[in-house]
Amino acid sequence: MKPQPPMLSPCEVATRLGVHVQTIADWRKRGIGPPFAVLAPNVIRYDPADLERWVCERKTEAAWQA
Repeated sequence: MKPQPPMLSPCEVATRLGVHVQTIADWRKRGIGPPFAVLAPNVIRYDPADLERWVCERKTEAAWQA
């Protein structure tokens, strides 16, 4: 079995996406961000594979949407 990469913290996700960590929190509250897991109170983690899939689903070729 292949080892899975470690789960990412909201801060790590924000860094990867180039947004503020508060943006990640806002997306989470609005239900529009990448899938996440609540492992304990105040312990939120993101699966790197889910994050990659979420980003890929938002790619577009239309220049006017950028």
